[in-house]
Amino acid sequence: MIRRRRSSIVILSILLTFTLSLLTWIEWEEEPLYELPDFLHPFQANQSSPPSLRSSATLYDSNFSFSLNLSEYSMQYPALQSYRCRAAIDLFGYCWTNDPLILLAVKSHPASFTRRDVLRQTWAREKKIMEYRVKPVFLMANSGKRHQMERVVKEAFSNGDIILWDFLESHHNLSLKERCFLEWIYHRCPEAKYIFKGDDDEFVNPYAIVSYIQHSLPPHPLEIHGQLQIHPPPERSGKYAVPFSLYPHGHYPPFVSGGGFLLPGELIPSLYLAASTIPVFPLDDVFFGFLALSANITFHHEPRFCSFGLKANRLCQYVDVLVVHGLTPKKMLEIWKYLPNTASCPPSERTPTEDTKRKTLVK
Repeated sequence: MIRRRRSSIVILSILLTFTLSLLTWIEWEEEPLYELPDFLHPFQANQSSPPSLRSSATLYDSNFSFSLNLSEYSMQYPALQSYRCRAAIDLFGYCWTNDPLILLAVKSHPASFTRRDVLRQTWAREKKIMEYRVKPVFLMANSGKRHQMERVVKEAFSNGDIILWDFLESHHNLSLKERCFLEWIYHRCPEAKYIFKGDDDEFVNPYAIVSYIQHSLPPHPLEIHGQLQIHPPPERSGKYAVPFSLYPHGHYPPFVSGGGFLLPGELIPSLYLAASTIPVFPLDDVFFGFLALSANITFHHEPRFCSFGLKANRLCQYVDVLVVHGLTPKKMLEIWKYLPNTASCPPSERTPTEDTKRKTLVK
């Protein structure tokens, strides 16, 4: 009898704990959206390019034409078209340096604290490589959750490497992150000689990137380098779906995978102008393709941007690659620990480079 009572008490205690936890979670989920105040060198919305500059556009490459109707985009994605970039944390003066600057710009969600912590322990930390100064910057928006954003602000003040805009994080708003970053770098970081754009769940080899800039980039100096996608068809269902009424065409323009690409700083003014004047597309990598098309900028395909991961995933492969997407924090730490003492793979096991045809798209 006593045992039964004890079992009942234990079960009731567990149920009570679960109920209280559930109620706390519901209250946390239903908390009002947190509005970001100004924190550090804010970039005010009235300094951002006005929506009145934006208009419909018809763009052409050598194969297709692409019509972007601003009225339709404003009807289906009004915030993407009307938002003016306001940074609560702006990093004024972050790019001042006497060395040629390579900026590692990393898209990150406020909740990804562990990922950012691991990146700062590995490849996303300031260093001098050859004659270049390499500096990371994390690109974030508002999650709307007070407890997360207060922790992010503390992180930003502690590390000094976060740009924080006040629009809400979402899949479609990644296009705003592209646009606002172009505006930020145009106004705040004209010193950047090269810009790498990537995500917080990938391995980046900054030493290989510097080597690539020195030896492989010169024949293609004013192009965007990455894993090139040539005229893929739009998806009509799922996460990346785009409604036919918004985009009736059967192909996208060429673009590089948003998982990682490299561009010279000289291209920023023309890309920023395009981002201020054409409709904002709701998929960030496709949007960047439209920006390049509008600015008459070409792409260069480089297979060492492994935006879809590695098939064999051998440690020696990480010596020569530039980017590998889709790594856990644990795997990142493991690779970084052993990389300095790891030799390149035998030629038969390397990530394809010279034996894979490199494609330069000519419009």
